Amino acid sequence: MFMNKVKQLLIVVLLITSALPFPARAENLYIRNIEATPIDDGQVKINWTTNLLSIGGVLYDENQTYSNYLGTSVINTQHEVTLVSLKNNSTYYFKISASANGQSVQSFVSTFKTGTFKYVKDLVISNIR
Repeated sequence: MFMNKVKQLLIVVLLITSALPFPARAENLYIRNIEATPIDDGQVKINWTTNLLSIGGVLYDENQTYSNYLGTSVINTQHEVTLVSLKNNSTYYFKISASANGQSVQSFVSTFKTGTFKYVKDLVISNIR
């Protein structure tokens, strides 16, 4: 008799707790579609997408210490930054970082190489009278 009461009580507790609303598990943030495109001498545009609305940026440099950072302040799923003042004929290493809903993630390391820049010679005016 006592065991039947315990079983009934356990069933009631299980029914009540199964009907309670639990918060949905948050979707994991991830980075994809990373592209590096040269746009001008010393400039490269980096694009990427995230599956959630997020902010992020690019950590980059020539020796994999990632001492430079350029971020976005717009919350979006499509992101773009333009790296400027890059060195001539150099290999750069970069990672994308993104943050959303208390999550922070980084991409794997990617690289791009800058080309030989076509500098314009300074105009020299002489023999002015």
